[in-house]
Formats: sequence, structure tokens, C-alpha cells
Amino acid sequence: MDTKKQIFKDNGNMYDFVNKTHNILGGECLHKCSYCYVNSMKKRFEEINNKYSGDYKIVEKELSKKFKVNENVFVGNCNDLFQKDVPDLFIKEILKFYRGFRETNFIFQTKNPHRVIYHASELPIKSTVITTIESNRDYPEIYNGEVPKIKDRINGISFFTLVKTQITIEPILDFDLEIFVAMLKKANVNQINIGANTSKLKLPEPRANKILYLIKELETFTVVKQKSNLERLL
Repeated sequence: MDTKKQIFKDNGNMYDFVNKTHNILGGECLHKCSYCYVNSMKKRFEEINNKYSGDYKIVEKELSKKFKVNENVFVGNCNDLFQKDVPDLFIKEILKFYRGFRETNFIFQTKNPHRVIYHASELPIKSTVITTIESNRDYPEIYNGEVPKIKDRINGISFFTLVKTQITIEPILDFDLEIFVAMLKKANVNQINIGANTSKLKLPEPRANKILYLIKELETFTVVKQKSNLERLL
């Protein structure tokens, strides 16, 4: 199995609506999430370690890729295009490339949705913006880098009106039910995805009945998708 297929396999918690992943941005992710599967991939594959280490860079060979009509392409599953230190020129060049595929669906996932707002007019026509959170609570111990607070991520995604928006709760960590539901309702997103930790880290996870109550409440105002890895907790 080649490296790219192995990445997709190892990231088995990828969305079931994604057909392909694509990574133009290289360099080390600023967030350094301790649960990120890319950490283990970098240790196993020299190619991956080289691509996602050091300063940010545009991987030129990726600019020759082509995409199909109605294909769902997840952009940057190994990095975050909208991290605060990524040069604006890089973001502009990458988004310009994707805008050339007017019939392809591009999915941008970020922990910094506020920065996407400044580039909203540059997004491809068929775009979905997702922000990831873990709980209504901040767990700073799960990060080794700089990550926007959860309330800022939720607030940022709520500003979008012209593109589809989603929130992904993954890995879901213990939460305060009423507070969490109120925060997510205010975000007014088209869909909420929920997934569980797949790393070897021991994290503070909620019990099954608490997750089921959360899902029931969320389904009163939005679409909820359970990722396959959530089965372990349910």
C-alpha cells in the first residue's frame, strides 16, 4: 500500500462523504494536537515527516492535480490551511487553485474559522467550512501548540452565511450538556459530526448515555452524523 492510501486508511475516522483528500500546504502544524494521527504517520513515513515538518511551504507538485465533477475533496487533512502563521499569500494561491474547479465540492476544516472569514470571497464556489472542537470545555493539556479557544471556534463558524458550515466534535471529551447544546445551537451550522478518540492517549471521555442525550438534543435543530469511531463509546 502506498503512503497516501495508508494515510487515508489510518485516518479511518475520515468523513464518509469524502472521496479524496488533498494537501498543498506543507510544514509543521502550529496546533500540535496530541491526539492527531499525523504524529504517528510522521514517525512511520519519511515522506510524511519531510512534508509536514519545518516552515510552511506550498508543495508545487500538488498544483498539477485534477478533480472530478461533484467530487468531495477534503483539503488539508494533514494540516490547517488557516492557522494564524500561514502566510496570506499561500492561502490566496491555494484557494485560487481550487477555484479553478467550479463543479468540485471542497471541504475546509480548521480550528481557526475567524481567519477563513477574511478569505471568504476567495473560497471556491462549492465550499463547506468545518471547525473542530472537543467539548464546551477547554482542555489545554491536549495541545502542544497554539489553538483558539472553543468558544472562539464556535463563534467564528457562526459568521458564515454564504457557504455550508459544520462543526465536528472529535475527539468528543466530557462536557456540560445544557451549556454545550446552547453553544452549538447558537452556531447555527448545517451539520454536526461526532467522533471519538482513535489515538492511544487516555482522554476524559463522556459516558454513552450522556452522548446519546447530546445527540437527541442536537437533532432538534440540525443534522447529526455519527462517525464510525463513535461506536466504541456507545
